[in-house]
Amino acid sequence: MGASVKGIFLAGAVASVRKAIREGRVAREQVELRLDGYDVPFLDEKVDVGIWYPIATLGHFLDVLADLQDGEHDLALANIGRAAADMAAQTGRYAQLDTSRKAGDSPTEVLRYGRLVTSVITAFYDFSRMSFGPDPNDAAAFQIDWFDVGDLPESNRFAAEGFIERIAYHASDGELRVSSRRPTPDHIVITIRFA
Repeated sequence: MGASVKGIFLAGAVASVRKAIREGRVAREQVELRLDGYDVPFLDEKVDVGIWYPIATLGHFLDVLADLQDGEHDLALANIGRAAADMAAQTGRYAQLDTSRKAGDSPTEVLRYGRLVTSVITAFYDFSRMSFGPDPNDAAAFQIDWFDVGDLPESNRFAAEGFIERIAYHASDGELRVSSRRPTPDHIVITIRFA
């Protein structure tokens, strides 16, 4: 199957595309043209949140969803990621994503919490790894290095940025800004800056 993602992420994206079709915001035929042949059956079949699916399939559905949003494509993908974080937290399966859980005030507590959350995020992907630590260039920021992500579509990078932003927002008491960049095809850097 290649690089894969847990169904919890795909389920949300597929459900949102189905809803857009039902509401008449997009014709099913248009969606089918945008998807790969492997992806089309998911418009009718149940997506099991606990099994693995190709990461490319998630990327295709994310692109369809982003195109349905008004405004900037990358911002739409980040909003999809925020919604996915809310959905994952609401399942109750991931105590680390509990929205009432706080990271703490000290750098040690934030590092412990950040490492805990990144371990959960990498559990959703079967092909990558993350590290969490202080940003070497900014004392007021933390950095996630996401490695072995050559197969990860860009749409998923922006959705992950929104996912991480939502989790970090609930864990902190202050305002924050999350950004990402891809310095090499196989490495993504996500920066979390507190205001």
